[in-house]
Amino acid sequence: MKFVQLLRRKWSTFAAPLVAVIVALLKDIILKILKRYVGDTIGGLVYTLLMIVTVGLVIYLIGRAMRPKPQEMVTHQERPPQMKALILLLGPGRQGEAPESQSAEAAIEYHRRKRAGDQNPVLHWCWLICSAKSQAYANELAEKYREKGMIVTVMPPVDGFDPQATYDTVAAIYSTGLVEQKLANQDVIADFTGATKLMSLGMAFYCTLNNHQMQYMTGGQPALASVPKMIEFRPQSP
Repeated sequence: MKFVQLLRRKWSTFAAPLVAVIVALLKDIILKILKRYVGDTIGGLVYTLLMIVTVGLVIYLIGRAMRPKPQEMVTHQERPPQMKALILLLGPGRQGEAPESQSAEAAIEYHRRKRAGDQNPVLHWCWLICSAKSQAYANELAEKYREKGMIVTVMPPVDGFDPQATYDTVAAIYSTGLVEQKLANQDVIADFTGATKLMSLGMAFYCTLNNHQMQYMTGGQPALASVPKMIEFRPQSP
């Protein structure tokens, strides 16, 4: 571990000699091939370009390899168990960012991971609740995971600034969708990370009143891994 940490701090020192070794190993081989097929003049030019690309690529790969692993803000004890079903909110994304930058896919992938000894991913059902502005992304995300064998339902778009609309949609999923798929309440978790604050409020309010499981995706930045945190509201004892 100490060696890896040292390597990450000093990667630029190791990069130069490593590139020199690679260039030395490839030089004669590349020159012989180029001289044979394109001659000396063009071959020299192409060789120079190839060496520049090689050096740049090696430095990039070393820098990427030495980049510290994103930290996780949530302990394993604070994370939800992997669920068979997931309800997700999808919004238009932050201003200046595409909807794809949201944590929706990270949430899906967390629950899809195979448990030790299992042949199939844990997550099999997913409901997507979107606004009109995020419907295109919802359809795209649904198609992507349907191709992977999941059952994904895109609910009719809701008004992103009407918490009651999201409340009613979440209620419909629990009262009808779970029954149709023969799922129990403990098989599903609702993620209120995405979308507008009012959509999150509608979902969180319904789930809290009915004691349904919820999660929130933390991190989602280059230095912070996107990891779910189990959200539970408990009454305070007097």
